[in-house]
Amino acid sequence: MVNIFKMIAADHSWLLQMARKYIWWLTPTEAVISPQRIIAQVMNIGDYADVQKMAVRLGDDSLRDAIAHAQAGQFNPKSWHYWHYRLGLAELGQVPELPSRRFA
Repeated sequence: MVNIFKMIAADHSWLLQMARKYIWWLTPTEAVISPQRIIAQVMNIGDYADVQKMAVRLGDDSLRDAIAHAQAGQFNPKSWHYWHYRLGLAELGQVPELPSRRFA
C-alpha cells in the first residue's frame, strides 16, 4: 500500500488547494484529513491541468492505490473506466464493477 501521507507531506499547500477546489462541502482543513478522498475526487471530476499535476506529483502507484481503495460513489462510470485503462489495471472490456454499498 502506498503511503499517501508521506508522499504529500512535502506539498501540503497543493493538497489544501485541491481540497478547496474539489471538496467544497468541507473546509480544506477538514478535507486534508482524508487525502485519499481528495485524490479520488480529482481523479473523478478534476480538470485536465489538475489531473496532470496530480499524476506527476503523486505518481501512478498513488493513483492505483486510490482506485483500489475507492468507496461507493467516489467515481462515475466514465472516470472509473478511464483510470483502469490509463493505469493498466484492466484489459479492454475487463474493467471491474464500480464499488457499491451492500445492505444486509
